[in-house]
Amino acid sequence: MSQVPDEPLSYACIFGEGTKNHQHRRSLLNYNADDKTLHLHVNNNVIPSNSQSLLQKYNTLGHEEKRSQFLDNKDKKKEVQDFFRVLFSIVENIRGDDMLIFYVLALLNGILEDDRSRVSIITNMLNLGKNPCNSIGILQKFLTEQSGTSQFNEQKCELAVHTLAIIMSSYEPKADSEHI
Repeated sequence: MSQVPDEPLSYACIFGEGTKNHQHRRSLLNYNADDKTLHLHVNNNVIPSNSQSLLQKYNTLGHEEKRSQFLDNKDKKKEVQDFFRVLFSIVENIRGDDMLIFYVLALLNGILEDDRSRVSIITNMLNLGKNPCNSIGILQKFLTEQSGTSQFNEQKCELAVHTLAIIMSSYEPKADSEHI
C-alpha cells in the first residue's frame, strides 16, 4: 500500500481513519479540472475570469509549496481570497459536473482541516463590504438543492456540512452584516 501524500486535500473529513474512501482520495489527488469546461464557464460569466489560472497554479505546486508559498503566505492574501472565491463560485454556479464539485468540496474541506486557522480567510471574506463572498449561504443553498434531488450524494453533502460547520463556528458577523 502506498503512502498518502501530505497534501491539504488528503485531510478532507471523508478520508478519516476507518473510512474506505481510498479510491476517491486517489482519484481526487490526481484530478485536474477540464480546461475546456472551465473556459466555457468563464466565458459565460458563471465563474470568475481568473478561475483557470488559480486552479492551475494551485495544482502545479508541490505538497508543501501549496501551504508555504500559497495558502499560508501573507504576501498572497488577495490571491488566496480570490482562490477561495473561485472555489465557492464553482459550488454556487456549476451544475452537472459532479467530479468538479466533489473535488472542490473536498479541497475546501481538506484545506480547512489541514489548518483550521485558514478559516479566518473565509470568514473575513463574509465581511468584505461591497464584495463579500457568502460562503455560508452558498453551502446552505448547495445542501438544500442536493437534498431535493435524486442525485443526492452523501459524500458531497458530508463535505459541505462539515465545511459549513467549520466556517459557522468561527464566524462573528458584524453588527450591520446581512450576508447570512
